[in-house]
Amino acid sequence: MKELHVVTVGISLLTNWGRASNLPLDTVLRRHKQLAEFLKADPRAACSEINSLDARTGLLRRRSKGLAVSLVYSATAGQESRLAARLIGNFLKQRGIEVTEIKLKDIGVPASPQAKPAEAARLAEAGLMRLYDKLEAHIHKMRQLHPDLEISLNATGGYKAETAILYGLGCDLGLPVYYLHETYRVPITLPVCAVPF
Repeated sequence: MKELHVVTVGISLLTNWGRASNLPLDTVLRRHKQLAEFLKADPRAACSEINSLDARTGLLRRRSKGLAVSLVYSATAGQESRLAARLIGNFLKQRGIEVTEIKLKDIGVPASPQAKPAEAARLAEAGLMRLYDKLEAHIHKMRQLHPDLEISLNATGGYKAETAILYGLGCDLGLPVYYLHETYRVPITLPVCAVPF
């Protein structure tokens, strides 16, 4: 392993296929085989996580020897992120890429719209702190196991608060953080902050 990309996983694969097939999300969640075929047919168009990884690493154009990916996802009640992570992980493994899944109990936001706003905010903050702590521990472990490992944080998938956490972690640990620009389809490396996060 020479290069590790820690990638937050959203549900772009699911929503893109749902839109292309004119199906609601609850139906999409039951169509694993069709989702895998959709991803295989046009990976960059199907999935923002693959799109940004390929833009940064070229993994779809050539074998990426020494490339590893850690997929970070929330184990939500509906399992959307988990399904997306599994499909992306299987796709990458078929290309010889080492894949690790980092499952978060949750990011902390209640799925119920009837949740009390103050409680939802408290749970979201606690979930984001768990995200930071879990990724920091994972990165320290990977650095111990592979001292020369190049580590990058991919903040394309997931939601905005996760991007902020990845950026803060990148600043604290001196790691590059990148995302895929939606319009220009190029990876953008975020500038390192001058003051610790």
